[in-house]
Amino acid sequence: MPDGYGKDRERYENNKRGRIFEHGADRFFRDRAKGFARRSEKFRAAGKSIQFDKIRRDDRGKTFTVEEKSGRIEGPKDEKQLRVLRALLDRGEIEHHLLRSVQGETVSGACRDLINDLVRDFPDRFSHQVISRTDARQIWALGLQREPGQQLELPGVGEHARQQTDRQREGRQQQRTRDDRARIERDTGRQQEPGPDLERQNSDREPVDPNEGDAEQKRQRDAADAASRAEKARARDESIEAARRLQREAAERTAEAARHGREPSVADLLRVSQPTPGVESPFRAPPSPRSTRGGRESRARERGIERDRW
Repeated sequence: MPDGYGKDRERYENNKRGRIFEHGADRFFRDRAKGFARRSEKFRAAGKSIQFDKIRRDDRGKTFTVEEKSGRIEGPKDEKQLRVLRALLDRGEIEHHLLRSVQGETVSGACRDLINDLVRDFPDRFSHQVISRTDARQIWALGLQREPGQQLELPGVGEHARQQTDRQREGRQQQRTRDDRARIERDTGRQQEPGPDLERQNSDREPVDPNEGDAEQKRQRDAADAASRAEKARARDESIEAARRLQREAAERTAEAARHGREPSVADLLRVSQPTPGVESPFRAPPSPRSTRGGRESRARERGIERDRW
């Protein structure tokens, strides 16, 4: 009976399974950040040609390749790829090859022998990484997010929950921005069409110097101020979203380091430990009276009372 990973994949065709898993692995292992990319390049040896999922070349021209198997490893096609890979390693055309497979998926006897021989004969240039089924589900969830129109509905996947929370938070922030803009527009409209109360208040004020401009200029200034506030709100939202994205990426790198037994970078730890951008911490200390306008005015009044007593 298929487990969670098997159920996630069972309604997809083989080609689509490979694409989804490859996209998810790219984000899970940060392959693109390490310089790997998908290429249609073919490698030839022993009269046969093969392709790899991801390729990287360093500044010395050395070639590094990755092949990802989300399911079974068996049959003539996989056997041919492993044999041609051996020839390419022999000739030095590939500096290092990484084979990724999923724990518990079938590997035929012939393919297993070829893999074991590569591990034995090229211990520094061939690696076989077996991905746990728990991590494989997370990789699958990440890959599904790249599929157009795909709804992510994989219960129990932590990454899905985090992404959904982020989307809800962003939706609330966007709604607040729309509400602020609507309020600004309403306030501007009221300024443009003063009612009797406002006219009566204006009549009690000091006369306005005519050199300061007429009512049309005032409406233009009010409209410009409203547009400026709306633009600042949009820029603030974009800045908060960029900071949240950096924090999510730092969290992914920290989690990846923990999975591989590595120490995460100090910069990532600091970014992850900070409060979520745009959300005020409930543990924030109240401002000092010395730092607020009300506090300064209160102290000024107290000093005036003391002087009167003397």
